[in-house]
Amino acid sequence: MAIEERDGRQRLPAAYGSHAYGPCTYHALSPDGGGWGDPFQRLLAEVARDVRDGLVRVEAARQTYGVVVDSDGVIDLPASETLRKGAAVAG
Repeated sequence: MAIEERDGRQRLPAAYGSHAYGPCTYHALSPDGGGWGDPFQRLLAEVARDVRDGLVRVEAARQTYGVVVDSDGVIDLPASETLRKGAAVAG
């Protein structure tokens, strides 16, 4: 997490307590969420939507969900099926 002041300065907020900031932009980055169930069972279209919406990176779609998709959210169905089948055999 980082705080960006209007003048462009960035700072890390205190680990504890609270502080009032003037007008600023708050930046928060986090890893993929814990989710529910097997990510390789998630519907391909839902993963593609998350890629289009900028919630999931193309590489994370492949590694985490077994979905081969481009940055526009277009699914490569044969490649996704092959990837998911390979993971099922290995797992």
